[in-house]
Amino acid sequence: MQNTVSIPKFLHEVHGKKSNWFDIGATHIVALLTVVATLFLTDEMGWKKWLLILLAYDLGGGVLANFTYSTKWYYDQSMKRRLVFLSLHFLQPALMCLVFPDYLVGIITFSGYTVAASFITNSTGNPQRQLTTGALFSLSGIIALATVPVELNPALHLLLTLFLLKLPLSFSVRWYRLERFQNEPD
Repeated sequence: MQNTVSIPKFLHEVHGKKSNWFDIGATHIVALLTVVATLFLTDEMGWKKWLLILLAYDLGGGVLANFTYSTKWYYDQSMKRRLVFLSLHFLQPALMCLVFPDYLVGIITFSGYTVAASFITNSTGNPQRQLTTGALFSLSGIIALATVPVELNPALHLLLTLFLLKLPLSFSVRWYRLERFQNEPD
């Protein structure tokens, strides 16, 4: 990895132990763009605006961070760490319910699907199959989110879409292992 940067321990969950400036910068640029877009899509929310900013930053940056080699490598070193990470993603839907209490059914439905899909994808051993499984779950969820007649706030729609990308596809697929399985169709 060129331009390797040692990451402080409190940021290992975001960037792994060592990363590079491009991955770090890109992750935080996407996080900030997500915050701006989310705030643009919402009306005045009072104190809930701060929770929304936190959710947007975490989901936007998290999607990209989970695609990076350093973050993948960090979580792949321990199955326990991977399972704890996935389990903690019940907190984001809980915060979404707090920010958008009028949309509980949609939040619970799509976030429940997303977390379950992530555990299934994560448990698939073959990285090629993980890739297809993660893409299947993420895209099916995004299609359902766009077509199921559940009315959602536009900012919530964006956050749920990012959640669908972050967990089953971005996190649960072990991208860097694909090269090793390139010639093995099973």
